[in-house]
Amino acid sequence: MNIDVQQTPNPDTLKFVLGFELVQNGSIEFKSQSEAKEYPFVQKIFALGAELIFFGSNFISVKKNSSLEWGQILEEIKNIDLGYKQGELVLPILINFWERK
Repeated sequence: MNIDVQQTPNPDTLKFVLGFELVQNGSIEFKSQSEAKEYPFVQKIFALGAELIFFGSNFISVKKNSSLEWGQILEEIKNIDLGYKQGELVLPILINFWERK
C-alpha cells in the first residue's frame, strides 16, 4: 500500500495520506488509547507514542509525544495493518464507529 507522508505546521504531527477513502462523512478523532479500545490498529498507533489520532476522508493524522523523534516510530506506523484489501470496504470498524453515534 502506498502511503504519502506529509508535514503539518505542528512538527509533532504528520499526515499519512492513503490512496483510498477511510471515512465517508466527517472525521473521527481519538484522544486516548482508552477511546480506541475496540480498534486494535488505532491502539497500536497509540502504543508507539501517539497522543492524538485523527481520521479524515483519505488520511490519518498522528500527533506523537514530543519526547519522541519521528525516526523512532514513522516506519512502524506506516507498516500497521489497517485491514485494507483492494476493492473491498476499507475499514469496517470506522463504519461501526458511526453506527454507534
